Amino acid sequence: ATGNTDGLYYGHKPKELAAMVNDLGMNWIGNHVGGLPRENAGRPQRPGGKRTNLRDNLQQIVDDASEGGCSWLVCASSAESNMDEIKKTTEVFAKAGEAARKNKMKFAYHNHQSEFVKIDGTSAYEYILGQTDPKEVFMEVDLAWATQAGMDPVEMFKQYPHRFPLWHVKDVDPVTNRPCPVSKGKVDFKRIYENSRLSGVQHTFIEQDGAKTITDPADSVKWLKANIYA
Repeated sequence: ATGNTDGLYYGHKPKELAAMVNDLGMNWIGNHVGGLPRENAGRPQRPGGKRTNLRDNLQQIVDDASEGGCSWLVCASSAESNMDEIKKTTEVFAKAGEAARKNKMKFAYHNHQSEFVKIDGTSAYEYILGQTDPKEVFMEVDLAWATQAGMDPVEMFKQYPHRFPLWHVKDVDPVTNRPCPVSKGKVDFKRIYENSRLSGVQHTFIEQDGAKTITDPADSVKWLKANIYA
């Protein structure tokens, strides 16, 4: 869920959204929000009102998510194209981790590919995890984008053990380099799951992310049950 500055989530108050989720037999685990805003000059405003971000609306975001019973605050994207932005993003994340802890929640940031690009000898990924409290700033690792960026998720787990409690389980096509159904791409799920304890994983989320070849989203679940959880 992504909140707006009017306190609404898809047009609903946090408790209303939580009730809808609970009525469907699910739990509201993670709340995706923006981090340090990127420059958006000339871009049209997204429908649904102005979105909140962790730099400008941290306490509102935490209060709203906590009101809905959400357990994880997750930064979906943050500016990190140069060292100044990386340092400012790290400061925002440190504050978010502290605020989440005070509200009995936890904070994580979700990667794409750009977080692994080296800038002045380091990357946003390395700088953020190296400069923040390991008990307050975690990752929601996107296995597909980390793999696409040339990273080995297992080596990531070894370098920063127990910092990856949330996973986006997604695959990436080796030809198109775009998301594809789980087990149809280049992500080595078996090896990653074999080392899952080292990551500290608590929740895994299958993410379609526009994988156009999926005919039945349940296929990914069936494959995981048969090949990973069997």
